[in-house]
Amino acid sequence: MRALLESQHAKLEQIVIHDIKDSTFFAKLIIRSNGEVQEIDARPSDGIALALRMQAPIFVTDKIALEESVRTKKPKSRTPKNSRNSSTSSNRQTSSSEFASANSSRSGPHGFRSGA
Repeated sequence: MRALLESQHAKLEQIVIHDIKDSTFFAKLIIRSNGEVQEIDARPSDGIALALRMQAPIFVTDKIALEESVRTKKPKSRTPKNSRNSSTSSNRQTSSSEFASANSSRSGPHGFRSGA
């Protein structure tokens, strides 16, 4: 694909992972050729591999970043139940809205989030 783009003097502007349906992610390659921008459907894995080879940015829509992110659980403390401090809030998880506002400065064009 890289050789095809280069032979047509086209530039991969970015890849956007934009949707998920039935546990399958969908992506688009944003390509500029002869001054025109074109969107080409692609598998995310192929798009990511191409973007890395061509040093193009990789973006993920807010929908994917917020709805499909995986939270890791902290291991349970081995402290006996009667000695735990119930007022401790350091184990509080961040809500989606807090996550969005904390990371809003990293949004790219069209509301996409950069992987960087």
